[in-house]
Amino acid sequence: MEGTLKQCDNKPITGEVKLCATSLESILDFNRAVFGLDSIFSVATTTYFGDSNVNFQNYAILDVPKEILASKIVACHSLPYPYAVFYCHSQRSENMVYKVSLGSDNEERIEAVAICHMDKSK
Repeated sequence: MEGTLKQCDNKPITGEVKLCATSLESILDFNRAVFGLDSIFSVATTTYFGDSNVNFQNYAILDVPKEILASKIVACHSLPYPYAVFYCHSQRSENMVYKVSLGSDNEERIEAVAICHMDKSK
């Protein structure tokens, strides 16, 4: 919990806007502020296909990652806390977004979203 509170209290890096959201409404409001009120945006999410109770296992990339073209992105990451908290942020620097198919040794699959921040100088 302490790490989550610290991350939420830290000042954003140069060129970043951020919010620790605790509701779907606050996530949507943040996206509207970043994209503009009249903008239409798409949502990409990581999807898990399996029923295993294994917490950690090895995964391999099954196919060539597919780039998702986006001129502007907002990423929201879940944070550990007693209730739902999402660290949402957007950076003005160049970012690349990919959809990646992963498979485990026990044949479980994940369709994951990966974001590469191309400017890591900040």
